[in-house]
Amino acid sequence: MPAGMIDGRRLKRAWDQSELGELILGQPPYDYAPGEETDSARFTRLHQLVDFLRCRTATERASRLPTGVRVLEQSELGFAQAAAIWLRQIFPEGGG
Repeated sequence: MPAGMIDGRRLKRAWDQSELGELILGQPPYDYAPGEETDSARFTRLHQLVDFLRCRTATERASRLPTGVRVLEQSELGFAQAAAIWLRQIFPEGGG
């Protein structure tokens, strides 16, 4: 699997548990291997999440996305805050 790719089962679990922010950040239980913490890997994960979210209705996204965006906004990591902005711009139901 290329660096940064999220296993589909982990993505589905994060969706079901409303842990999308934790998934992007690699917080437990979504820890990533040391080589998975590159900018390229982070972008790949975010891109994969966006593709996943596009397959959901606005109503479905509105039930999960705001929580994930808040987790990203509360992070001190620049990429997390940028990811929150990007998600809000793409999906207004995410809190934008």
